[in-house]
Amino acid sequence: MTLAPARGGGIGGHPHRGSHPKGPREGFVRGSRPGTLGPVARRVLVVDDNTAQREIVAEILEGEGYEVAVAQNGIDGLAAARASPPAVVILDLMMPGLDGAAVLRELRADPALAAVRVVVTTGLSTALVTKLLQPDATLFKPFGMRELLAVLDRLAPG
Repeated sequence: MTLAPARGGGIGGHPHRGSHPKGPREGFVRGSRPGTLGPVARRVLVVDDNTAQREIVAEILEGEGYEVAVAQNGIDGLAAARASPPAVVILDLMMPGLDGAAVLRELRADPALAAVRVVVTTGLSTALVTKLLQPDATLFKPFGMRELLAVLDRLAPG
């Protein structure tokens, strides 16, 4: 399955999956299914300015038992990471305002967040991103569910 903006619903064609009846849930930490909430190692922050992409990734991760927080931009992403440090940040590189590269630099410079693992998602050359930014992993868009889960299993086992 390729993660790309869904049309007419969300994952699996359910009309309310991938959206919230009361509006966007940025910054809201969403728990996994009852009884499956794991340790902090299972906490993931998804930072992406594309609402559909952000929500699809969050839905998939929740379904896999991850505790997920979402942010729509770099500033909100840094605030969410500082408020409740995740094990992994899935970070879109190209965002308006504070872009993913700036967020990654801020995370690495903050002693409280320097150990957070960062997965950069991008449409740019992965070799260039890896060489310049040195994230823990890079996913080239569009990426698949299996690819995403394999990276998370490697970075945040548990």
